[in-house]
Amino acid sequence: MAAGIVPWVNVLDAMLAELNPAVHIGLVALPKLFLQSSADLVTPFEGARRLCDLAPSPKAFIEILGPHTWGVASDPRYRGHLETLFSGL
Repeated sequence: MAAGIVPWVNVLDAMLAELNPAVHIGLVALPKLFLQSSADLVTPFEGARRLCDLAPSPKAFIEILGPHTWGVASDPRYRGHLETLFSGL
């Protein structure tokens, strides 16, 4: 109903659909490494897991330690995960 009164509502809906990673992940043919922490309060763990499930292979999903963006510093395995991904390229 608001779309008939406020024209930007249609634009907002179109933008949200365009920015939805679940719509586009199937087009990514490169190897994908999903690193996600269950302690991340910004990006939901299950959302990242679902996105990985939708992604075509090659892909890997690894749970890391620490809050949002802190995996680099708080998970000693982080670098090894990246090295594993890049060694397979």
